[in-house]
Amino acid sequence: MLYLIEIKRWLRSNKMLVLLLVFLSTGIVSPVLAYHANDILGWLSPSMSKSSLLINKVTIESVFESYFKNVTQMLLFIAVFIVSSMVLVSKNKAIRLFYLTRNNSFITLYFPKLLVSLLFLTIMVWLGGLFSIYMTWIYYSNLNFKNAIYMILFETMGVLFVTILGTCLAILLDSAFVASALIELLIIITTVINNIDWFKKWSFTGLLSPIKILQNNFSSYWLMIYTGLIVTFISIFIIAIRPKNKI
Repeated sequence: MLYLIEIKRWLRSNKMLVLLLVFLSTGIVSPVLAYHANDILGWLSPSMSKSSLLINKVTIESVFESYFKNVTQMLLFIAVFIVSSMVLVSKNKAIRLFYLTRNNSFITLYFPKLLVSLLFLTIMVWLGGLFSIYMTWIYYSNLNFKNAIYMILFETMGVLFVTILGTCLAILLDSAFVASALIELLIIITTVINNIDWFKKWSFTGLLSPIKILQNNFSSYWLMIYTGLIVTFISIFIIAIRPKNKI
């Protein structure tokens, strides 16, 4: 019953259209801009020599890196905010009373909301990823589709790990915006200290840009997945033991 309610909420909500729009547009536009970056720079600054424009050689890896970078820096904030706002119990007294009088625990209150929200987010991430693969294939016919699909799979796990952590923060703080801002701050911090070898091996945020999979390097990401699973279990446990009167 609650699952159907949450699915209807998503289908009727403009938030689903927002997620669809941002992921599709990023999946289409990012590869195009990355591939034509040198041409765009030359058009913006005709005085630049061709040699200076060729410093950054465009490759399959750089095209996907551009897509993953845009997802991490822009779309992740939007995704965490939208999912968290859909999971949080509405401040409307009537709606809050509806949920609280029919649910006694996290399992019956938050789990349907979280699961349905993550399902829709997963669909959007895959749509954006598949379009980025298609747009990259237009420019590089030698693209390894199998590894590209695996790459989107690993990216999806990273997005879900981060979103679940963000949703946990949103529930604890009762604010989707603050939780999204904290997650964005976390991403910035991990990016800065990502040059530390041991941290780079364990940080599950590395799954947000699994570019090494294109070279068949899967082993670099197993520790990240384990860390992400641990963070996810801890996040769900924290929400599960949260007293109902704190909701």
